[in-house]
Amino acid sequence: MTCSAAVTGLCALLFTQSPIIEGHPSAYDGDTLYFSNVSVRLYGIDAEEMDEKNGRAARDGLRFLVRTSSEIRCHPVGERSHGRVVANCFTSNGRSLNAEMVAMGLALDCPRYSNGLFSHLEPKGVRSRLKQKPYCVRKPMQL
Repeated sequence: MTCSAAVTGLCALLFTQSPIIEGHPSAYDGDTLYFSNVSVRLYGIDAEEMDEKNGRAARDGLRFLVRTSSEIRCHPVGERSHGRVVANCFTSNGRSLNAEMVAMGLALDCPRYSNGLFSHLEPKGVRSRLKQKPYCVRKPMQL
């Protein structure tokens, strides 16, 4: 998915004033990249952990996306998670790693943080196969 093909709100969230992180990272798991001096958490998605049933498949899918790109560019969204920079990341041809992981059925949209940005990309039946983390559930609105 390229930015031009994305839903309207996605492009507005992708670019911030924070410096872009770019290079040739390694994929630690299905939603974390390691660059030489910083780790990046993919914004708004939830992949299973390495010790969960589909964790290795998610990591391998992210590794494939990284390996087939000449460079990865990550645009921080201004948040941090467990010391990691939270970012939207793209391949050298503009494909969103965040969106691709969801579209490939290797990660779920995390609506608490994404506001449902990637939910339309989830393949049919994926929620019966992958486990959503409790922290991804939206908090009820306080009146």
